[in-house]
Amino acid sequence: MKTKILLGQPSWPLGSDCVKLAVTQLGGFLGPVEFSVGRKTISPYSIPPWAGKPDAPAGALGALRGDVFCVPFGGNQRPYRGERHPPHGDPFHAKWRFVSHRQNGATRQLTLDTRLRTRAGHVRKEVILRDGETVVYQRHTISGLLGRMSFGYHATLDFSRFGSGRISTSRILFGKTQAADFERAAQGGYCSLRPDTIFRRLDRVPRRDGTFADLTTYPTEGGYENLVLLANDPRSELAWTAATFARDGWVWFSLKLARELTCTLLWLSNGGRHYAPWNGRHRARLGLEEVTSLPEGLAEAAALNDFSRRGISVCREFRKSDHCLVRSATGICPVPRDFDRVKSIRLKAEKIHLVAYSGATAVTTFDPDFFETPDVERIRDK
Repeated sequence: MKTKILLGQPSWPLGSDCVKLAVTQLGGFLGPVEFSVGRKTISPYSIPPWAGKPDAPAGALGALRGDVFCVPFGGNQRPYRGERHPPHGDPFHAKWRFVSHRQNGATRQLTLDTRLRTRAGHVRKEVILRDGETVVYQRHTISGLLGRMSFGYHATLDFSRFGSGRISTSRILFGKTQAADFERAAQGGYCSLRPDTIFRRLDRVPRRDGTFADLTTYPTEGGYENLVLLANDPRSELAWTAATFARDGWVWFSLKLARELTCTLLWLSNGGRHYAPWNGRHRARLGLEEVTSLPEGLAEAAALNDFSRRGISVCREFRKSDHCLVRSATGICPVPRDFDRVKSIRLKAEKIHLVAYSGATAVTTFDPDFFETPDVERIRDK
């Protein structure tokens, strides 16, 4: 299957009657993504201002868009046992290899793979669409690794086109703000939240100035970059994150298994980076990123930390024979005008049921087998 140039990047297209998307060859970035809901087309994912333009940076930042799978997830500035992983890991920077494009009835599937280079290993990517469903299913299988490793998805939405949205998650145990050195004013990066601070409620997160931020509504104040890592309750098998745009009549949701992806990272990117290529123009973007990692990277995730001390694993110990399956389902659901903010999400039969704090409800179709535990096909390391 040949690639097509989309926003400056060779990409493989995949489409159903409800969703059209592309996956870049460089980095395996998922985007753009268009959902068809009635007569409306919704494109919720972030496309950076430089995408496809002459000032686009070289490499992975030039391809940055939508969603991407990272191994190891995070900044990775500190080496881990002599390994110097690049930011967000080798797959984020690699050229992915086409494996197959298959259609089986109402199901379309694109399969790609890539090798890890900093440490021997292999990642297989499967992106799946089904006719009649406004859902993007992703499966990533990590194999051939030995030792500790973190990983995660890096979905980012663009709120600049839809105005204010309401954010909610399944039950969390606690959250923590970014490290003190996440952004440095001397380099043109600014944060508003108090660094290295544990909190319990998303609507009461401490700021540097002594006030509190309500992160259940986004965008927050402009001119800042902030990170917030949330520990999902491991007793909830199905964990979720949602952004509600009631004025426009839809909700974006992300579903996962808490045992596969233990945390949710919120990247509040609202014009706080004044260095290239960001140049203060990356505004009203929100990363809703499902991870088993810390944002700092593998070295910090593998060490004793505030999450592991509280029983939340932020990396996994691999054996050479392991085939680790990591799944994500993201999509769009139409909602009524009185649907204020998601309170709960349940899977029942072939449906996703969303309930709002206002009591309003919404339902959309979902593959009931996606989160079942299959026999993972053994993948031969290339």
